Amino acid sequence: MKISFVGLYEEMNLGDPVIARCTEWLFLKHTEPQEIQVNRVVLDYTELHKKETFLYKIVRQITKKLRLRKWRRKNYQRLMWNLDCEYFKSKFIGSDFIVVVGGGLVKYKYQLFWLHLSVILHIADKLNIPVFFNSLGVEGYDKKNERCQFLKKALQNKSLMRVTIRDDYPLFCQQYLDNKSNPMSFEVADPAVWVKEVFAEILEENKKSKKELIGLGIARGEIFEANGLQFSKAQAKLLYIHIVKILQQEGFKVQLFTNGLDKDNEFADEIFSELNSVGVSISNVQKPKNVDELIVLIHSFEAVIATRLHACIIAYTLNIPAVGLVWNEKFTLWGKKIGAPANFLKQNEWEPKNILAHLKEAIQSPYNEESRQNLKESISGDVKDIVRIMREMKG
Repeated sequence: MKISFVGLYEEMNLGDPVIARCTEWLFLKHTEPQEIQVNRVVLDYTELHKKETFLYKIVRQITKKLRLRKWRRKNYQRLMWNLDCEYFKSKFIGSDFIVVVGGGLVKYKYQLFWLHLSVILHIADKLNIPVFFNSLGVEGYDKKNERCQFLKKALQNKSLMRVTIRDDYPLFCQQYLDNKSNPMSFEVADPAVWVKEVFAEILEENKKSKKELIGLGIARGEIFEANGLQFSKAQAKLLYIHIVKILQQEGFKVQLFTNGLDKDNEFADEIFSELNSVGVSISNVQKPKNVDELIVLIHSFEAVIATRLHACIIAYTLNIPAVGLVWNEKFTLWGKKIGAPANFLKQNEWEPKNILAHLKEAIQSPYNEESRQNLKESISGDVKDIVRIMREMKG
């Protein structure tokens, strides 16, 4: 079977490539050697590599000067639709099945995932290729938002055989499916709960030495305001600096790190420079360049305070305590799912001493092993079932 796995393979926020690697591994785990041919397709390829025509560039500049924002956005979306159609068609021809590997993709506020998913279903329908959406995160719903409603309509496409949800399954059922009975819709865990097994070899090569090091994961300074919080970049910088100071006062060694995204790296460098300017001694920022480096880095920590969800998920699967700063409901949902809701702190809980107290509590409170095994089985069992369906369809 030739399966086109669609994911954010080129994303420098390395949590997304981790999802892709783990999803592929699960499919290979449940198939015979050589049974499937993996065809990797980049979900946002057209955004990363788009080639604008000379005419489009002129139109974009004119509409920008005239402040025709809505018209310009519509025109851009039309361009991306056409580029997506061309790209996905070229990648999907000859495929037996399409699997969207997972991640926070059911969203419409400031990224084009809603459009990419819609085009995938449109092209799959034209080519008569069954599609499986795997472990998607749902980030809100708005009945008045055109992009949200466009995606909702696309999800009715008959090419979509099965959709599993990682975050906010009730919202997906109630709003995107209108509470209609759908036997092919399920709630599962994030594929990254299998990180320990997927990356066993690289972890064995880089065995953890006891450093008693706390990893402080940095995200871009604007991420909080971009997600509706009244918390500026300046406030974020001050918070991170105060966290470092209080951790050091308590005798912890601190390592700043990111999940690899350029804007996260830039902000982490700013924080590092400011710490140096006020006489706070700290080692350089760790900026992993690939998935293996991120996994090995997180594995080296005693505990983690993170602003990116997959730093928390990777820590969880490696049995490392993690406290998350919540800027999106997906953190809260993850905390409930693993039985550790107190580890994920909302804005009114971000006082550094409170963060420290929760970190100490997390270090003293091991994860529930039964819950972890149930989460792993939810996604593994679902993939196993999808493979069964694929074999039956393939005949």
